[in-house]
Amino acid sequence: GYGCARCGKSAYLAENTACVAAKNMVRVIKGRQQDLLRFPGTAARRLPTMESVSLGRWDGVLILNNLVVPGVASALVKGFIKYSKMDDLHGGLVGRVLWVILDTVSPYIGRLVPVYEPELKPQNG
Repeated sequence: GYGCARCGKSAYLAENTACVAAKNMVRVIKGRQQDLLRFPGTAARRLPTMESVSLGRWDGVLILNNLVVPGVASALVKGFIKYSKMDDLHGGLVGRVLWVILDTVSPYIGRLVPVYEPELKPQNG
């Protein structure tokens, strides 16, 4: 299919997948089927898996691949993500610049933080 079977499900990945899909639709309409973009692209074999959960204003859990960061640090990261992404979506310069940078470097983060992928064994019965 056209989905990314190796990718997790998150708003961040959904936004990037939609961007690639939209660019590919424009390319197909212009007759450039041979130039279709791939997701996640050639920068990394996989994008980092990131989840951020608030547990109150000053508490939370941040998971990046298999790195788990609890407490105030994760709450601050989630606040930063929320503020900067909303600024970006409302046309703010600070948010736009930050997310251009973050979208560029995020595929490489997947290489820096190890990913534990358990071996899947078939079930009997």
